[in-house]
Amino acid sequence: MYNNVLRRSLFQSTADRDSCVLQTLVNAGINADSSSLLPRQSLLQLIKQHQSQDGWILLVAPPSLPDKEWAENYQLSLHNVLVVHQKQISDLAATLTQALTSARCKVVINFGKPLKQQQLEQCRKLAAKNNICFYQSEPIAQTVFTH
Repeated sequence: MYNNVLRRSLFQSTADRDSCVLQTLVNAGINADSSSLLPRQSLLQLIKQHQSQDGWILLVAPPSLPDKEWAENYQLSLHNVLVVHQKQISDLAATLTQALTSARCKVVINFGKPLKQQQLEQCRKLAAKNNICFYQSEPIAQTVFTH
């Protein structure tokens, strides 16, 4: 069911595709004391890094989806990428908790609303306890250009 969704081309242009791919993600692992000190990675880098692991790479509420053409262009496999769409989520914290306690998820990437500090700490602990990599998407800053 989800694999069919991933194969549909949802990007309107190359710019849309690259903006999703290059969106900055912060490793929200248990050893994270300050998000400003954490390594920042793009979705492209994360999929490449984790695609050989057994288990799902779960994208939670991504703004757009990688398609088959994009994946082939970057030599990625989307066979183990699973998507939970924003409209399917009634409680983001509960969705993340369920994902981070699943034996089948190895990577959870949250594109949903930024978590409160307490929720983030809970997710970090669950990820560490269950040996799951957890990443939180950073909001993209709006840059204003003057003429």
